Amino acid sequence: MVYSYRNVFSGFSAKLTSEEVKAMRGKKGFVSARRQQVLQLHTTHTPNFLGLHQNAGLWKDSNYGKGIVIGILDTGIFPDHPSFSDEGMPPPPAKWKGTCEFNFTACNNKIIGARHFNTGNGTPLDHEGHGTHAASTAAGNFVRGANVFGKAN
Repeated sequence: MVYSYRNVFSGFSAKLTSEEVKAMRGKKGFVSARRQQVLQLHTTHTPNFLGLHQNAGLWKDSNYGKGIVIGILDTGIFPDHPSFSDEGMPPPPAKWKGTCEFNFTACNNKIIGARHFNTGNGTPLDHEGHGTHAASTAAGNFVRGANVFGKAN
């Protein structure tokens, strides 16, 4: 057993042999077993890749997501990124019961909760960048001159 999940969904991660996976398949309640796989990122231009444009189409027609709470399960999030500034944001909904598990910083009115679901340093801080990228595409502020190491403006 590597980790047991209880907060959002029920399950566990484990290091198993092929024989152990076969034995698990015969257990009542078994849903699936998947080999861990690390994938490469394929774009730094996600909004264009998804057909999103700042002043037209889905983003504009949906009022840029105003009033929507989005949950993302990914590699974490870097809360100090300018995409997650809460300037001009209202406070979280009164019924919000989330928690913020960062060790060094607090959530704000833009990032209203952050949980850690993996072994490691015990923080939802993004050490790979993918979670921050995905979260900023889904719910981030527009940032003038945004780029990745000087590329992909």
